[in-house]
Amino acid sequence: MQDLSIIESAHAAKVLVLCLREGDMPKGMIYQKIPKNKTVLQSRIKELVDAGLLNEEEKFDPFRKMISLTPKGRKVAEHLAAIEGILREEP
Repeated sequence: MQDLSIIESAHAAKVLVLCLREGDMPKGMIYQKIPKNKTVLQSRIKELVDAGLLNEEEKFDPFRKMISLTPKGRKVAEHLAAIEGILREEP
């Protein structure tokens, strides 16, 4: 069972919301769209996969991993996107 610490990890929320907005995508695309330390993003993606929020599959060839939201990950990402929208509203 997971708690909020998975979302508190650096860039976890960004990865989930990006996957919600963009849909399934190659792992390398996440590195391009979130220009942060690749090692940190690799760790975050692995943690999100381990938490059951993301799927990571080999598609086309063994060096191209596709990332997608699980049903649980989609629910979390939708809530994060809604929070992001609220925070962007004018006071």
